[in-house]
Amino acid sequence: MHRKEKDWLEKSLMPLPPAVTLWGRIFAKIMAMFMPLVHVPATNVDVVLGDEEVSLTEYGIPGRIIPTPGHSIGSVSVLLETGDAFVGDLAMNAFPLRLSPGLPIFAEDLQEVKKSWHLLLAKGAKTVYPAHGKPFPADAIRRALP
Repeated sequence: MHRKEKDWLEKSLMPLPPAVTLWGRIFAKIMAMFMPLVHVPATNVDVVLGDEEVSLTEYGIPGRIIPTPGHSIGSVSVLLETGDAFVGDLAMNAFPLRLSPGLPIFAEDLQEVKKSWHLLLAKGAKTVYPAHGKPFPADAIRRALP
């Protein structure tokens, strides 16, 4: 977990980035009613990441962890040599968050989201695996970027 978000897990915090779309603002109000019912137990972080890429080859995984801030300050993605990109909330593809693949509806910095996507695409992302929804071709993100 990125060092900038380590306390979130170790202190059982659940911050929600600001909404960056109209639907995000509406959905945030709905979520606010249910958040008190959600509890993530605190636990220690075993591996603390910084702002540099980390190879996963020593773990037998042909890929790397890439810092991809934007949704949150410590967002990271896993990019495999196959072009499979596991991006967490850097993209979304499931109702009720989105009706089709695209950028997140919540982000601390939407411009950073876009920079992170340009980086992932330049590094060979081909298939996106978001935290919410089914995988989709990276071209859907490419079309959403300026």
